[in-house]
Amino acid sequence: TCPSGAVAPRTLTCVRCARLPKKACAAAFAAGGAVAAFADKFGDVHGLPVTVTDRKHTKAHGGAAAPDEMDESTYLFGHCCPIITAACAPCSAEENANHFSLLATADRDFKIRVARLPKDVATILDPNVGVPEIQSFCHGHAAFVACVAAVPAGQNASARIVSGGG
Repeated sequence: TCPSGAVAPRTLTCVRCARLPKKACAAAFAAGGAVAAFADKFGDVHGLPVTVTDRKHTKAHGGAAAPDEMDESTYLFGHCCPIITAACAPCSAEENANHFSLLATADRDFKIRVARLPKDVATILDPNVGVPEIQSFCHGHAAFVACVAAVPAGQNASARIVSGGG
């Protein structure tokens, strides 16, 4: 806060650049914000750790990383439907106590998939571990699911999401 009481302007810093196999159409932070999850229009979800790198972003690339400086994302899981429309990471007291994280992804097949991710970032992003466990599917939409968002949980509340669609 400035002495006059006004809020000081904030700056954003690029901490990591990644190349995805296909164009991203949805993104969410999972594992308490330690993993950035990106979904593409081909039904795949990829993850990337959210840690500061020592990369030097040059002015020659407009402040962005050069192609050879980009990180590779890790494939996490895929949908049967090729078009993922939204992603979010609901959080609950149970998650924090049991060391797991949820990632909800919605698609054009009228459902929401809730994946249960390990809490440990290294395990989430280890390609040898395999596909995360599907905790549940949320059915009930009569048409495509266009958006999904996490509802802030109270102290003892379970994880909740809200969704909307066609």
